[in-house]
Amino acid sequence: MIDTMRERLKEKWDEMMRVHGELAALSAEAGAMEVQDYTLTDFAGKSIQFSDVFGEHEHLVLIHNMGFACPYCTLWADGFNGIWRHLESGEYGGRAKFLLLSNDTPEQQCEGAAKRGWTFTMLSCRGTTLFKDLGFTGADDESWWPGVSTLVKHPDGRITRHARTEFDPGDVFCSLFHMFALLPQAASAMQ
Repeated sequence: MIDTMRERLKEKWDEMMRVHGELAALSAEAGAMEVQDYTLTDFAGKSIQFSDVFGEHEHLVLIHNMGFACPYCTLWADGFNGIWRHLESGEYGGRAKFLLLSNDTPEQQCEGAAKRGWTFTMLSCRGTTLFKDLGFTGADDESWWPGVSTLVKHPDGRITRHARTEFDPGDVFCSLFHMFALLPQAASAMQ
């Protein structure tokens, strides 16, 4: 019985990994575009060019965050606080700068980051069209959607987006959802 269950679990795992590969390919196909060099704002209210955020990195993982008013966006960012250094170091895989952007004011970001213990780079894109241009707004262009874009800074200074995807409760970007799914009440509620 246990061996049969392990085989079934492995089959499902293999299927899931195949689907993840397909999703990554579709995300790259849907996300490819040139990106302008936006002017962003740091906690101190100082302007910083998007191209400068890359620093020594060729790649950037850009988190599109709806701000502290969204409890889900805050939950995702809590999880990112534990992984951003690994992305920037490249110790376990691809090496990329990590950046979280929201339309919160720099003051709101600074206060919220301190309260949550976030240590990653966080900038405000308030007053820019970044969320709209990269496809992370609602139909009204006034509401923002959470997600991630991966970007490349080319030797000639151009910035392009390699891939994009949205965040949704239950996605792979927040491990807590998957822990909840393994609890008895969640398993019975999902049937």
